[in-house]
Amino acid sequence: GQLALYSKNGLLLTEDSEDARLARGFFGIEETNRTASANSLGTCEVDGASVASSCRVSSGKVTGSALANVCTKELQADGAVLVNVCATKIKAAKGAVAYNIVDNSEDGLSLGENEVRVGVFTCSKENPYFEMSSNVADIDGGKVFKEKVCGNKYSFQEVYDLNHGVDVTQCGEAAKASFATRSAAL
Repeated sequence: GQLALYSKNGLLLTEDSEDARLARGFFGIEETNRTASANSLGTCEVDGASVASSCRVSSGKVTGSALANVCTKELQADGAVLVNVCATKIKAAKGAVAYNIVDNSEDGLSLGENEVRVGVFTCSKENPYFEMSSNVADIDGGKVFKEKVCGNKYSFQEVYDLNHGVDVTQCGEAAKASFATRSAAL
């Protein structure tokens, strides 16, 4: 499915291959320094394979991971892909993927091996934000598209249907505002 490709292509940036070098070149990632200068990483240890862009992290350890726009006090990521994620603490095991998450809990976000978590911002006053969970290794979203999996409130089909006719710009602005509010509190 597409999720497996998203994970594979995100982690491609951390690899040592010709395809990885071409991908990093396409995204303007320097071979000698894969952590962009716009990052604020505090005491967080980031290995040479990992890629980080626009991140604000106070402490932690990152190995073999691809990070973009991550904001947290404490980060532990090993072979994970994290994009637009904001939480007090983030722990992401091998193969974990998080996208568009704004977690307001004190405990933060904890993702197991191959776990996927996606935040969905809506224009609905009754339901402005919810999260969907899945698993890269165990669940083929195409085969269970109409089923509720991983304790999700909605099936993937229902989320697809909810998105018909929405103003994606307005949803994007809601996500941006929520991220800004949460990151300011960290």
